[in-house]
Amino acid sequence: MIHFRCPLCGKTLKVAEGRAGRPVTCPQCKERSVVPAESHASEDGADAAASGPPRHGDSDDAPGLFSGMSTRVRWAAGVLAAGIPLGLLLAALAQFLPDGGIGKVSGHLAMTLAAISFLLLSVILYGQGTSCPSCRKWWARGEVSKEYLGRETFEKNGVPFAKSSYCSTYGSESCGHRWAVTGTEEMKSLPQKRTRPRLG
Repeated sequence: MIHFRCPLCGKTLKVAEGRAGRPVTCPQCKERSVVPAESHASEDGADAAASGPPRHGDSDDAPGLFSGMSTRVRWAAGVLAAGIPLGLLLAALAQFLPDGGIGKVSGHLAMTLAAISFLLLSVILYGQGTSCPSCRKWWARGEVSKEYLGRETFEKNGVPFAKSSYCSTYGSESCGHRWAVTGTEEMKSLPQKRTRPRLG
C-alpha cells in the first residue's frame, strides 16, 4: 500500500501500489491528487493528520479552481460574473430611452460596467488558477517539467482518435512547494501511410 497526504486537507490516503502515478479523489475534501511512487506519510497516519498538508511535496495535485477559493473571493467572482450580463442588459435597455443625453450616458455606463466586471473576473480567475495550493499566493505557479506518460488510440463514431497523457510538475516561486497535475490531449489519429516494397 502507498500512504500519502492530501495536499489540500492533509488527510492520509491509502491506495494500492499499482495505482502509483494515477489520480485519486480525497474522500474528505473531494480534491484530486496524483498517487506518488512511494509513501510520504507514516503507516498509522497520526502525525500526518496533525501536521497538516505538506509544504514541500513531490506528487501533489493542485486544488480545483473554485474549491480552492476563499468565501470572499467566491462572492467577488459571483458578483462580477453577474455584472457582465447585467451591464449588457442595461446597455440594451438604454437604447429604448428617449433620444436625450440620459440614454447615451446610461448606455456608456452600462457597457463600462460590463467591461470592468469582465476584466476583474478574468484577473481573479487567472490569479486563482496560477496560485500555489500550499501558500495560496496568486501568480506563483511555474512549470518545472512535463513528462509524457503514454498514448491510447480509440474510435469515436468510426473516426480514429489518439489520446496522449502527460504529467506536468509545477513549483511555487513563493514557498518552493511542488505538485504534479496529470492531463490529456485528444486529437484525430492520422492514418499511417503504407510503404510499398521495392522491386529488384
